[in-house]
Amino acid sequence: VERLLGSARSYVRKKAALAAVRVVRREPELAPSFVNRSRALIGDKHHGVQLAAMALVNELCTHSQEGLEEGRRLVPVIVRQLRGLLSGASAEHEVGGINDPFLVAAAMRLLCVVARGSQEAADELNDVLTQVATQIVGSKNVGTAILYECAVTILAIPSSQALRVLAINLLGTFLENTDNNVRYVALATLSTAVITEAPAVQRHRATVVQCMRDPDISIRRRAIDLSFALINAQNIQPMVADILRVLPHTDLEFKSSMVYRLSAAITLFGDSLDWRVERMLRVLSLGGSYINNRDLFKFLRLVASEADVSLQRRAVRTCFALLERDISQEKMVVAGVWLIGEYADLLVAADEVATSPVDKSGGLDADDLDILGALGKPIPKKEASPSGTVVPISLDDELPQAVPTPSDIVRLLAAISRSSIVSRTSRHMALTALAKASG
Repeated sequence: VERLLGSARSYVRKKAALAAVRVVRREPELAPSFVNRSRALIGDKHHGVQLAAMALVNELCTHSQEGLEEGRRLVPVIVRQLRGLLSGASAEHEVGGINDPFLVAAAMRLLCVVARGSQEAADELNDVLTQVATQIVGSKNVGTAILYECAVTILAIPSSQALRVLAINLLGTFLENTDNNVRYVALATLSTAVITEAPAVQRHRATVVQCMRDPDISIRRRAIDLSFALINAQNIQPMVADILRVLPHTDLEFKSSMVYRLSAAITLFGDSLDWRVERMLRVLSLGGSYINNRDLFKFLRLVASEADVSLQRRAVRTCFALLERDISQEKMVVAGVWLIGEYADLLVAADEVATSPVDKSGGLDADDLDILGALGKPIPKKEASPSGTVVPISLDDELPQAVPTPSDIVRLLAAISRSSIVSRTSRHMALTALAKASG
């Protein structure tokens, strides 16, 4: 194979280079045997030999430190070849208006390998990568493929900040492409890049949010992951609002993960106690069947230990109003029933009263409550309706609040305690809340 790499016939040289790739892949210790031949092959005038040579150098860099050092010394040669492809034209090799896109893509993949971790090599690539990113038109698949390779190369090496922003913008344009494959690879690459290039990726937040409604489930999954990765203290409010708008319509397999990450984001980045409580109530009302017990208990502890009386009053009244609309969200029922049981005095009292625990003289009086009668009444239809028939509350509207009478509280808790669509735990909690209400 070594001897044939110097053959006078270009076809033989190409096949020998491809055979050398297989040899190095199978027996890495033989890699140094082909290092000295790589420079001559890379500079060959035949495109097929160049393509095979770049595959060989790529393999050498992967399996040999000596090969990696030689590859970095070849950077000027590869850059010169790439410039020639961008400026020249060959009817024999042209595809979609681009001169030998296969060789261009192979050259950039090789540059990505040899320049990774080397600032000196990366500095030599800045100009040619800028030329590729600005000169290639991505209106056709071949151009899109080259631009994608260019963006991946820029993000993989220690390139300049301006060039990295350019790469992110290229990927951002891919999100508006009609091809599902292009949008998918763009989202996947942005999900990786957001760790180091968050400010640049943030500029495409609106497009990423739109992708959460894409008909393709793979794109929706990637868009959801990227949306949560974009959340920070500065954009927490609009991002949570956008995700909550999508939550009622998203796939069932995504809901548990979305609700969990929403709860974590609200807890981690929410700067206002009122906002955190209000958003968690919306999460419970839209995805209460998917929230885990730990996040539910964190919410209840937040209301019980950190909220003032005014916020506790708003929370319990909102829970009552939400439960009147729908009792199909399991953890919403648990939270609502617990809050009603603990803060029934705040639920019925005037806003300026009820700064202390249950007031027997002005709050719930057991003598006036027909608990046994309420337990024997039929369940109101709206409380037992399936979750699909309940229209979610718009994020543009405020959460509803109710100021019920003691009889209304008893009637709701009795309905929950006898409902077949809530868990046994929720029914027991409703009975416990009834017992508390009766003093």
